[in-house]
Amino acid sequence: MAFGQQKVPGRGRGRPPKDPAARQYQRDTDFDELGGSQLDMYPYKARKLDANDAARPMAALDPELAVNTVDEMEAALRDMRTRYEQNITERVLQATRERDAIQAQFDRLKELRVTQSEKTLVEWKRANLMESLSSWKHRAEHAERRLKEVEQADAVPSSDPATARHTQKLEREVQRLADKLSAARTELDAQVARNNTLEQQAPSTGDDKQAIRRMYEDLTGFIVRYVELPDPTKALHRFQIVYTGPDSHDLEFSLEESQLHTDAPRGAMADIRDDFVYVPNLDEVRDAKLLTSETMPDHFLEPIRFERSAAIKFANALHRSLKK
Repeated sequence: MAFGQQKVPGRGRGRPPKDPAARQYQRDTDFDELGGSQLDMYPYKARKLDANDAARPMAALDPELAVNTVDEMEAALRDMRTRYEQNITERVLQATRERDAIQAQFDRLKELRVTQSEKTLVEWKRANLMESLSSWKHRAEHAERRLKEVEQADAVPSSDPATARHTQKLEREVQRLADKLSAARTELDAQVARNNTLEQQAPSTGDDKQAIRRMYEDLTGFIVRYVELPDPTKALHRFQIVYTGPDSHDLEFSLEESQLHTDAPRGAMADIRDDFVYVPNLDEVRDAKLLTSETMPDHFLEPIRFERSAAIKFANALHRSLKK
């Protein structure tokens, strides 16, 4: 009902009376001249407020409507809580499955692991064995040559006493060399047996290295394309790497081993710190989406030097920045 239009008893809300006299009376009535008893005949919104209106209580909410509203709110809260708990449960199950998968891959990697010291020991034993085999083979060939010389000398008859003494000397030498040859062959057989045992115990380094490399790539998403040695006089390598993680931007970069001489107290030797130098290989066309990504910080688009011990933290930060 519009402001200034009063409700007359017996009529619908907001409708003017049908009687023309009543309508004229309604238009001519001045609410300022009406008394309190006359104003009570008109709706509250059609009257001007007086000082007593402030003390009048406001209309209370229907109790039945209030109960229904509370029940609906509680039902809505229960439904929201149920959906939230289901979502949390699904996320926990997903995280558990991912953790179990990574743990299984890690256990497999531990089984295939071959440490540098173990590989060095196997290579040293193999080199030592080959050197020993070569030495004993040379001795055996020398003994066989001497034996042939003695046999040829025995085939020529001679009555000269000097020749006879020389022949006896050669015979003793032949016997001594024959004994040494027998001992050398025995030692050679033993060395061959030990070599076979070592070869059986030594892991298949070619297949294992490939399996370990594949495992590292699956766990981290970092693929080492090749390794360079920029300075042959220094054992510092440069690794050309590509990151191809799921739901992430691809990135080509290099990690170069480096050493940094740190300051030391006066009179003490300077410490050498092992570092990595990160250099991104960016292309404006190929890496256009990466360069405009909001999750990629600017400092990862520039070369960075960091301690080798912090490589895991660096890889995790780079991985988060490459997420789409």
